[in-house]
Amino acid sequence: MLKNVSSSLISVKIGSVNITNVNITLNKVLGFPVQGGFLQMVPLKMVSSPDHLFFAAEQAASAFAPAPDSAPRSAFGSASGGKTALAKTPSLEFLLRFTARKQIGKALDEIKFVDGKNDVVVIILANSKAQLQSAEKFLKKELDFKPQSEKQAAETIQKNVKKNFSYLKKTYSITDAELNALSDFGKTEALQNAVLEKIALVRIDGR
Repeated sequence: MLKNVSSSLISVKIGSVNITNVNITLNKVLGFPVQGGFLQMVPLKMVSSPDHLFFAAEQAASAFAPAPDSAPRSAFGSASGGKTALAKTPSLEFLLRFTARKQIGKALDEIKFVDGKNDVVVIILANSKAQLQSAEKFLKKELDFKPQSEKQAAETIQKNVKKNFSYLKKTYSITDAELNALSDFGKTEALQNAVLEKIALVRIDGR
């Protein structure tokens, strides 16, 4: 899954990695240089929709961008630009937005991997196709990451939401009242939209 946002590219890929040491693996991922962007990896279990990932990445990117005199609106209705970052780097900012937390310690507490096989989502924010390809080569070489096709990825996320509905609801502190307010969308889509609203609130409340 690939999306163009202003002058950046956001790539979302789903697959699995075999981890022998969680800290070493995460340090490899976080240490990969993406100038003006980032490479991140999160557990598939925490993902409610493709928009969840793209919105968090877009928010992270815009949080570090200078605000023009007339800031354009994103596809999700938020103004882009303005240096509203809560974290020191776009990579950590993404985790705040993705987990809908305002403190990096609490965000990191939610991101859990285990030794052995992990179903994961890799997110790349790049400024060029060359940067993107470099990150993809790194993932294949260093993590033996084999991404699913775009169709498979979309199906995997939908299955994940149905399987982990209660977990997602708890993780993102979504109440029955919030879901009922979005009941016209259906159960799954209501949850997905509620997660997006939680992410939007991080930007509003965090300033």
